[in-house]
Amino acid sequence: MKRWFAGALLVAALAGCSPEPPSAPPVTLPAPSSSFHSMFSSTPATPSTSSPATTAGPALTSQPMTAADGRKTSACRDGSCEILVTAGTSVPFTTYNGSGSAMVDSVGPEGIVLTVSAGISGQFTSGPSAGQFAELNDVKFVLAAARAGRGVLRLTRG
Repeated sequence: MKRWFAGALLVAALAGCSPEPPSAPPVTLPAPSSSFHSMFSSTPATPSTSSPATTAGPALTSQPMTAADGRKTSACRDGSCEILVTAGTSVPFTTYNGSGSAMVDSVGPEGIVLTVSAGISGQFTSGPSAGQFAELNDVKFVLAAARAGRGVLRLTRG
């Protein structure tokens, strides 16, 4: 009797198992070089099935670099500016969640590394591939031009 009962339980358990789980529809994510969605963004990255738009990456130049706001980091307080930066530059900014700051750890043709503090802290990298940016809440950080040790950092809101 025990064998029959154990066998019945085994058959009942195996009857509920299917050989393969149902397949989910495929998801296509944007190409890594087309955009950079930071873990600091308040909105999650959304899958995309269309081709990503491409924009020019930072202009690598040996000519003197200029920025609309020069070296005035205070121009970034509203979350919108274009400034010349080097390692050690502290950039104040405001998002819809309040104020924060970004410290430039390194900058050059390979990209820019920022340590950000705005209610949360963390580090992220932007550039140099076309269309790459780092985002914190509603502020985007883009390396617009670069050369060894210097760059033009552009902040935009929205």
